[in-house]
Amino acid sequence: MSKRLILIQLPILTQDVSYLMDFLPFSIGSLASYVKTYLSKWEVLIPPVEVLAFSGDEFIIDWILDKKPDVVGFSSFLWNVERNIHIAKKIKLFSPETIIIFGGPEITKDNSFLLNHRPFDIGIIGEGEFILVQILERLSFSKNIEDLIEVPNLIIWNKELNRYVCSKFTSAKKIIHLPPSPYTNNVLGPSFSKRFFIETTRGCLNRCAYCFYHRNLSGLITFPLNRIKEELIWALENKIEEGIFVDPSFIKNPNIKEVLKIIKEINKDKKISFFCETNAEDCDPWIVSELREAGFTKVEVGLQTVNKRSLRKVNRYFDEKKFIRGVKELKRSGIEVWLDIIVGLPEDTLEDVKRSVDFVVEKELFDELNLYPLYVLPGTKLREEASHFSISFVNRPPYVVYSTKFMQPEDFFYAFEYAEEITQRDFFPCFMPIVKKHDFLSYFEIKDLSLFEIDVKKKRDFSNVISLELQDINWKKKKEKIRCINEELIKKNPYILINWIIPWEFVKGIDKSDILVFFPNRLLWIDLEIFSTASYQSTQLFLKVELNGCFSLIRVPYNLEHYLTFSDIIEKQNTIWILLSKQDSRLENKSLEVIDEISFLREHRYFKIVP
Repeated sequence: MSKRLILIQLPILTQDVSYLMDFLPFSIGSLASYVKTYLSKWEVLIPPVEVLAFSGDEFIIDWILDKKPDVVGFSSFLWNVERNIHIAKKIKLFSPETIIIFGGPEITKDNSFLLNHRPFDIGIIGEGEFILVQILERLSFSKNIEDLIEVPNLIIWNKELNRYVCSKFTSAKKIIHLPPSPYTNNVLGPSFSKRFFIETTRGCLNRCAYCFYHRNLSGLITFPLNRIKEELIWALENKIEEGIFVDPSFIKNPNIKEVLKIIKEINKDKKISFFCETNAEDCDPWIVSELREAGFTKVEVGLQTVNKRSLRKVNRYFDEKKFIRGVKELKRSGIEVWLDIIVGLPEDTLEDVKRSVDFVVEKELFDELNLYPLYVLPGTKLREEASHFSISFVNRPPYVVYSTKFMQPEDFFYAFEYAEEITQRDFFPCFMPIVKKHDFLSYFEIKDLSLFEIDVKKKRDFSNVISLELQDINWKKKKEKIRCINEELIKKNPYILINWIIPWEFVKGIDKSDILVFFPNRLLWIDLEIFSTASYQSTQLFLKVELNGCFSLIRVPYNLEHYLTFSDIIEKQNTIWILLSKQDSRLENKSLEVIDEISFLREHRYFKIVP
């Protein structure tokens, strides 16, 4: 009788519906493809993408338990590990005999946050395909996980010692077996947005102190050219529109000439646009021309900082002339450049961050600028040396730095504020809530708070992102019910993201306490960006305003003490949507006339027109 394995990979917690439509569980797809090929006695199940991307915690738990798995494996990243812990503990509560395995970048010996929660029976450090099959082969005969101590690169819960123990460590190069394609092996299909992920190498040649990847697998292991060709043919047959190469530095592949030749041959009509990450210094005229001919439309490059002292501390290389030349070559060819800067690196000051921003702005080195805080990830050299550099960080995901020897907490806020002013970009964008019925996301109209009840039995009704539009004019007299609704939602689905929408006319004459009732007392990892220039992320409140036959949504900030009146809210919030019907003729010119008619919108930097 075959045994059953379920693999889970959850997306980033986000209000961005377009990201959820792009989501594809590539990591567990590779694992499933390997197990399917080399261990036929195990049945491998992956939940449908719509379940992983859109469902609430409780529905996912029920889906797993309903399948009665012998083993459940979780692919764990900083953005989903807390949710993985919650779901894994619930599975253990209702099905104690089910074995829980965690894998992914979060599984390291020094991740005290994860290990203290004790969410798994077995943790896999590093490359997982070969090790997972070794585990499953042994579990086919015995459920005694302590017998797995002979399998390398594991963290195992020892009941007798009441703690985790580690098996011997073996270099990933000695045990890595590249998996068969999850696409041609009929494990994964395209994302809802017709996107797919593809890899040509494993490993990384860089030695960045803030990254774990190269410590797990130094050097490069290349995928067979024939596999790459088959995946690209599959992509065309499945009408894929965008391909994302997940290699840490795509053009470092020693077979890059052959790889690009294959892409050009198969994608000769450029039906697929491609994205990759690489080093700008390596982008000479020949390689850029080949990328363009192959259909690459976006390339991401990492500057991180112009402070060379800081770069030396984190083992980064930067040649200013080559960097500028490479970026300019990409831009001249029509390839968009996405450029990364990190805030909070060792030796970096606020002025250094400003210099880095000024450098890329003055030299016109980007089409899209990504400004990130420094994350002190488990297993990295930077985590080991954090105290040496006087780095203070939050000891839970996303492990964000909040002060260093050279930057105080307020400096992080000022860095992002400066970058937003200089670039006129929003690094903490507000995403539009669902305002009507959706195939996968929950939307409720509440006409009478007294009568509105959450039917906990209808778990499928509660997606991981939910909109509640309040239409009860007497809501202030019933505001305790709002608190109860939030509490009930979070009790069943702790990682649910909530959007409240209330008409503008309902807020006249209210005070701060009336507004705060919409915000539950919780902090998810997306709320821990303490330097953010935006407000609370996991719960959002919007005012719905009718303007000249159109509707606008204005986000109300959580930190209301910064605002004196609702006029101030309008003046200072940086994202407003103008909602028009599809029949509205003003859509033809992006409704500029509508915006011109509304005086208090004129000062805003961003307008998102939504038909």
